[in-house]
Amino acid sequence: MISSFILAIFSAILVMIPDPSTAELDALADKVLEGRNQRPIVSQTIQLPQYMRPDTLLILTEQPIPQHGFCLRTRWLAGIARAGEEDGAPTWWFDRRRGASAEREVALTREAEACPGTGYVRLIGTAAAHPDRAAWALARLDAYLKDAEGFTMRCTAQHPLQPECDNPARLRARLANPNPLAIIQGRDDAQIRIDSMTDLTIHYDEPGRLSVDLHRPVPF
Repeated sequence: MISSFILAIFSAILVMIPDPSTAELDALADKVLEGRNQRPIVSQTIQLPQYMRPDTLLILTEQPIPQHGFCLRTRWLAGIARAGEEDGAPTWWFDRRRGASAEREVALTREAEACPGTGYVRLIGTAAAHPDRAAWALARLDAYLKDAEGFTMRCTAQHPLQPECDNPARLRARLANPNPLAIIQGRDDAQIRIDSMTDLTIHYDEPGRLSVDLHRPVPF
C-alpha cells in the first residue's frame, strides 16, 4: 500500500490537468505557469510528438504586445504525458520539476491596426536577440518580395538545389513562405530560417545585400 507520504510527494511533482479542449484558459495557466505569465493566455493547444521533438507539448500563448510596426508575444511550452480519460476527454500529467519554457515570437502588423493572429516567427534565444531587430529583418524580407530590384542577392546551394539559385522566380517563391520557422540573430546580421532547407541572412550595415543558403533538410 502506498503511504500518504509517498502520495504527497507524487502529487507535489505531478499535476493532473484536463485536456485544453475542455479547460478554462485561466485554469491551465494557473496550474502550469503558477503566475509566471505576464499577459493573459489567449490560446492553449497540444502539439503531438514530431521529428526531433519527441515530447507531447502543451502550448500556452500569451496575448501579444503591440510595438512599433510589429507585435511581440510569448508562448509557454510544457511537456505533458497522457494520464487517462475523464468524461470522454483525455487527461494529462504535467511534471512540475521540468516546468514550462518560454519562447518569444514576433509578427509584422503591416497595414493592420491590431496584432495579427498568425504569422509569428520564433526568436532563437541568444545574447544578441532583440525583437525590434527581428522585426526589421522580416520587414527587409517583405521589401525584397515586393521589389527585388533594390537588392543584391547572393545564393549558394548544396546539390541538387543549385537550379533554384539559378532561377530568380523559383528562389523568390521559396522565400515567400508565409510561416518562417525562426530568426537567429548575431552581432552583425540576422538569419531567417525560411524552412528546413532555406536560410536567409541580412546584414545590419548592408540592408540591401541578402544571402540565401539552400541545403539539405535539417531538424528544427
